Amino acid sequence: MFMKKLMIIVPHLSTGGLPQYVVKQIEMSCGEYEIWCVEWDSITGGVLVVQRNKIQNLIGTGLVTLGEDKYEFLRLLDDVCPDIIHFQEIPETFIQRTILDDVYKDDRHWQILVTTHSSYTEPANISYGADRFVLVSDWSRRRFASVYGDDRCSIWEYPVEKKVFDKISAKKKLGFELDKVHFLHVGLFTPGKNQKLIVDAVRLLQSMDNIRVHFVGNQAENFRDYWEPIMADFPLNCTWHGERHNVDDFYKAADVFLFPSLFELNPLSLKEASGFGLPIALNKLETYDGVWDNCVDLHMDPEGASRVMCEMVESVSGFFDGTLYGESAKMTDIVRRLDPLISINFINGPYVEVNNAPGEEFDLTITDRKSGFVVYGTTIGNGCWARANLMYVRDWRIRLVRKSDGKEFIRDFDPNGKRVFISLESKSIGDTLAWFPQVEEFRKKHDCKLVCSTFWNEQLSGQYPEIEFVSPGSVVNNIYAMFSIGWFFDGDSYCPRRHPRDFKNLPLGQTAADILNIEYKQERARLDASNVIKSRKVGLGIHSTAQTKYWNNPTGWQDVTNFLTKIGYEVMILSNEGDGYMGNTYPSGASVLPSGSFDRLKEEMASCELFIGIGSGLSWLSWTLGVPTVLISGFSRPESEFKGDGVLRIFNESSCNGCYNRYKFNPGDWNWCPDHKGTERQFECTKSITGRHVIAKIIENGFVEI
Repeated sequence: MFMKKLMIIVPHLSTGGLPQYVVKQIEMSCGEYEIWCVEWDSITGGVLVVQRNKIQNLIGTGLVTLGEDKYEFLRLLDDVCPDIIHFQEIPETFIQRTILDDVYKDDRHWQILVTTHSSYTEPANISYGADRFVLVSDWSRRRFASVYGDDRCSIWEYPVEKKVFDKISAKKKLGFELDKVHFLHVGLFTPGKNQKLIVDAVRLLQSMDNIRVHFVGNQAENFRDYWEPIMADFPLNCTWHGERHNVDDFYKAADVFLFPSLFELNPLSLKEASGFGLPIALNKLETYDGVWDNCVDLHMDPEGASRVMCEMVESVSGFFDGTLYGESAKMTDIVRRLDPLISINFINGPYVEVNNAPGEEFDLTITDRKSGFVVYGTTIGNGCWARANLMYVRDWRIRLVRKSDGKEFIRDFDPNGKRVFISLESKSIGDTLAWFPQVEEFRKKHDCKLVCSTFWNEQLSGQYPEIEFVSPGSVVNNIYAMFSIGWFFDGDSYCPRRHPRDFKNLPLGQTAADILNIEYKQERARLDASNVIKSRKVGLGIHSTAQTKYWNNPTGWQDVTNFLTKIGYEVMILSNEGDGYMGNTYPSGASVLPSGSFDRLKEEMASCELFIGIGSGLSWLSWTLGVPTVLISGFSRPESEFKGDGVLRIFNESSCNGCYNRYKFNPGDWNWCPDHKGTERQFECTKSITGRHVIAKIIENGFVEI
């Protein structure tokens, strides 16, 4: 049977919670994964290797300890090609960046998981992140989720296992006196573990002969300044047992567990003590998040701790006949069922992946919450993924139900505070100006960190500082969702995977609003055309990308130009295709804007008192700049573009019209006219609009001063 390859990277395997956490993960993953464990540094000199030896017994040659040449790791990575890399601490805290750059390369095929065992880790300051953060407590998960989002953060807590044992036999095995109350502390002797508090409290209880205090844990050389003064005046009723391979025997034999630590995240020794049914006295820390509130508080000082110890002696005395412990020996094992690791994103459709759930199956449904419609359903297992093929925004809900117990796991579409990438697929300035305001509305609605690619970044980026602009075709990493704005066809019809409805019968700007699932409001994009002085000038835009879009009346442009120049307007042609382009000539009497930059075009356009154009990007530019705009068109219906104050749409309802709204446009056919091509009626939609009619409408609506 094929197994995925898991590579666990640890800073060291000396002693403490981190190595034991790794031991438990490996124990629970053996048989499900082919496992390697890489120890970055060996810091023990061959001693304090209890957990390391356990890992060696579990995976044999899969345990690798690096020497001075840390690049051996990259060679091992190439040889193994793991599916999952799990760093058991923030990688940049113990691995050089030149190596991490190779591990985090864009074309990697492995998933990267990161765990931290420190309560001091600041999520916002991490340079090398993770596809998934696996945290050891809910307190830690919430801190990471506030930065990276709930979907990238989960918990794998060390399981609490209720143990079955005989207390009296355990005491006898270790030689513990049965008429004494035995306190236990487990942990490395460090200032943070705060064993000194226990020792100072015991000195205040010298008159009590019925207590014994046992310390299990090593005294590392680098903490000698801390533990050496303590051991120099160690109370007689205290015993230091050093690091032991049989810590479980001490948990079984003890009566009370003491844990005076000053800073912890999710200490395993508390879980182990709880599993052995021990009463616990500890310093209550914020990072415990209320989990251990039912335990006794040591109050952080020797006097308070001594009172607590005295009270606990009273509470456990009198039960040494074995009755209470006999009852606890009948307990059945309880192993915590771990929640699956659920990864979601909305890149080209709602996507879900399930891991950390060996042997489990889940019923999956992906639903549009607003309509209640289930768009996709299937059954997936551990290590599997699924995606709905609808690539637009909806109020998606991903629901997984674990078959073995019916537990439900729900993940909703929520881009708030997350990186979202939106690409505008059209090179047209008109499409861009129509769509971009809807992109900005999406950003504001969801308060997301928006990344956007357009072909007009240099015109937009300075006006939208909250948006990160990238060039079309750029690879954008670490995104929660990605959506493309454009017109996408499936044959001759719109593509229902990319659009919720047919865009041909909607305003152009609503294409983006539909894809992004926001209420459509006609808005102008922000463009910089400040400090432009108006002049008695009318701009013309006579050219477009197909003959069907032109004003095809043979004298129309000349009639309008003659009228405007007669009443004192300068008429300037702003199109840049050239006189005679595809058989379309300039009207005489009009000046021509020389070819130049788009900024020059924009300034000239903004200085006009009026613009007259057709269904082209220049008309969209004029409207966006707030210039009164006359739009002459028949191939598209009036609702297809913009409307409102300062807009005059000239359209012949009685002729053939609106082929843009009824057919898929063929850009390869310059003379596309789907109803009447090759007949006298070809392009009748605009041929029938005369110059006299346009002039009358301009005068009637007050667009010129006569």
